[in-house]
Amino acid sequence: FNVANAAWFTANAAYVTANAAYAQANTANYLTESNTVFKTSYNVVTTKDAYSATIAYNLNDGRVFYQSNLSGNITANFVGVKNTSSVTTKAEVIIEQGGTPYIINAVQTDGTARTIKWKNNTVPSGNASAVDVMTFTIIKDANSAWTVLGSLDTHG
Repeated sequence: FNVANAAWFTANAAYVTANAAYAQANTANYLTESNTVFKTSYNVVTTKDAYSATIAYNLNDGRVFYQSNLSGNITANFVGVKNTSSVTTKAEVIIEQGGTPYIINAVQTDGTARTIKWKNNTVPSGNASAVDVMTFTIIKDANSAWTVLGSLDTHG
């Protein structure tokens, strides 16, 4: 046992203590069972309260958007979509409907028009005085081809 070994043991003890403190501080965020780790996640909701024919939804601000005061169908321009092959991005737009319902009937990614493949191959219609949740899964496959899957669920 020499001075070099003593320094190594001291450094290792500090490392173990720091890791134990980190693990204890972060235990509330994790639930582990059978080698599976679950981490608590939250989505930021970005509110949009204006109407225009094309509305930008910046995915760098979050993936869930709350839209009110529509006075016509809109084009959603999803800005900040990762432009990398083999990547999928999901975005939701919650629409507070008035007496006349409107939907997102067209999608762009960073200003480029994309075709929406609707759930059950049917373009949805909004629901008056309800809350509609429009979900879009934006896929850029390994061949750099874009696919946008769209669906609408109604609440209330």
